[in-house]
Amino acid sequence: MTPINFTPQALTRWESVPGETRQRLLRNGWCVHCSKEVTITQVTGRIQRGDLVLTGQCNECQGEAGRVIEGGEGAQQHQSAAAFLAHALLATYRT
Repeated sequence: MTPINFTPQALTRWESVPGETRQRLLRNGWCVHCSKEVTITQVTGRIQRGDLVLTGQCNECQGEAGRVIEGGEGAQQHQSAAAFLAHALLATYRT
């Protein structure tokens, strides 16, 4: 997977993850439309509240999908990873 539109900080963090783990993380994304675990394609990445936020397309419905890789205070400020991901995906639509 070649990163598309990663911020410099996000790219550095993403490239520090071993290749096999990166593939596994992309296969364990969440689609907001399918409401299930999917593979993320057309991936973009950014750092938000210290966490790496990956967004892209669901491999099944082509809708918005994402994955949060905790690394900072962001996950502690939200009640669940699902709530944090929903917040991150909404921020994508607003920018």
